[in-house]
Amino acid sequence: MLQRNDSAGSTSRPGRTIRIASRAEISALPQWQSAFAQERKDHRYYELLEDTLKDGFTYGYLIVENDRAVRTIQPYFLVDQDLLAGMSGGVIKIVSSLRRLWPRFMRARTLMVGCAAGEGHLDGDDATKSETAETFGHALLGVARELKCAMIVLKEFPAKYRAPLQCMLGEGFARVPSMPMTTLDIDYKNFEDYLSNCLSPRTRGKVRRKLRAAERAQPEITMSVVGDVTPFVDEVYPLYEKVYERSPLQFEKLTKDFLCEAGRRMPDKVRFFIWRQDSHIIAFGLCTMQGDAICHEYVGFDYAVAFDLNLYYRVFHDIIEWAIANGYKRFYSGSLNYDPKWHLRQSLYPVDLYVRHTSGPINAVLKRLLPVMEPTRSDPILPNFHNFRELWADPPAVLSPCRNQNRQFPLSRWAARAASRERVMAADSTSSEVTVRRRPARAKDKGVVDLAGDALKEIATLIQTELQLLRAEISEKLTFTALSAALIGAGALLLMATIVLVLEAAVTGLVAFGLSWTASTLTVALVTLIVGAGLIWLGVNRLSAARLAPTRTIDQLHKDSTIAKEL
Repeated sequence: MLQRNDSAGSTSRPGRTIRIASRAEISALPQWQSAFAQERKDHRYYELLEDTLKDGFTYGYLIVENDRAVRTIQPYFLVDQDLLAGMSGGVIKIVSSLRRLWPRFMRARTLMVGCAAGEGHLDGDDATKSETAETFGHALLGVARELKCAMIVLKEFPAKYRAPLQCMLGEGFARVPSMPMTTLDIDYKNFEDYLSNCLSPRTRGKVRRKLRAAERAQPEITMSVVGDVTPFVDEVYPLYEKVYERSPLQFEKLTKDFLCEAGRRMPDKVRFFIWRQDSHIIAFGLCTMQGDAICHEYVGFDYAVAFDLNLYYRVFHDIIEWAIANGYKRFYSGSLNYDPKWHLRQSLYPVDLYVRHTSGPINAVLKRLLPVMEPTRSDPILPNFHNFRELWADPPAVLSPCRNQNRQFPLSRWAARAASRERVMAADSTSSEVTVRRRPARAKDKGVVDLAGDALKEIATLIQTELQLLRAEISEKLTFTALSAALIGAGALLLMATIVLVLEAAVTGLVAFGLSWTASTLTVALVTLIVGAGLIWLGVNRLSAARLAPTRTIDQLHKDSTIAKEL
């Protein structure tokens, strides 16, 4: 059994250790029976995952002790992780080409601390959380090496843990945003009260039209809430699979056993919502609850009717209506599908990845690359959210976009481009508030001089924000160029390594087949030349002037020049 004492060479208190434990060992500990009791996913949820989601995961537990007294227990799992999951575009095409030659390129056996299906948490009071984080910072590297893992990831820890986990950054970890959840204040009388007070008139009308269309459906759509989905799992599970298959990001895949056992093991925290037309199930949702919060974790749709019946909006309406009627004040939703959530004025709920490689030199390079590899960069809708900057910043408590929406937070350099775009675009075309900020109403009592002054101020502000956007976009292009240059360098290194290794092994092999030494050497050199030249060509091709030009800024300048003329 592995045991690490993190006090040697550190400032932590003597006697603090971390060790790997089995499920059988921790099951009898009172610290485990009460673990994560204040979260929607308590210790029962982690046991459920270990029992029902076994494909590709190896589960374990870390016990943090102080002077042999158990302080906390933290679940972990091992997985063969694709380090480029979530990226898109030309980079993926290049990587796919490389993986034909090197199947394990940018894949690593990874120690993931946290939850395999959902966000992770630290257990205990504030002092215990800080103590646990400090112990992780000192000891996880040794744990990962003992488990023969190349990577360490603290998976999807909400932003509320950034303070205790700050110490991880000093131990070689890098913090990058994962795909965020969303949240919404639902402290309203009913769903109609939410529509009236939170949404703009245009979006409000759109949602009502979609809901009316669903209400007119024949046969009528009905909704029921159950604690155990077992009797319906054969109808429900294919709907979940259809949503899973359409998802651009795939990690854990639920099983029928998971759905059946969730309600049985956690009857106080799990509810299933089922929508039918007659006896046919057309949608379902799995929600977890704790205190005054409800989270819509997973969903399933029958896509044969989902779009015609506007099932997304019907499901959202029914869950919010039920939650308000049952006293819940805050709604959470899982990641992805951000466009309707943005229009429904939900806020982002940031969750973070803390990443480290076990090799010091590789980790130094990885920390530089992570900001351009992190998955949120590939989603075009995320920058439209009013609190997008919180993905990188250290914000206070997440607020509803309907209240205190003008609060400002520190801006990190990685979010600079999106923040500049956020200031110059109209954001949500359905929001009258944004329109008012962009083009102030002309009061009837203003004179010509006042109107001209307002117009000049608008033009000056517009020019300033366009310059900020240009600077941010050029910075992005430079990062893109640096990545392309790195790929070119990788190709050059591959050429040199291939020449050395293949000339020593492959040439000898060809000679064994009857070729002369000269013919064998020329054959190997030709193959090496083709592969290396191909890699360099890919990198050089990506550095074309057309791809590096700040096209969005140029287009925006043309649009804003038209606006300036109208002023």
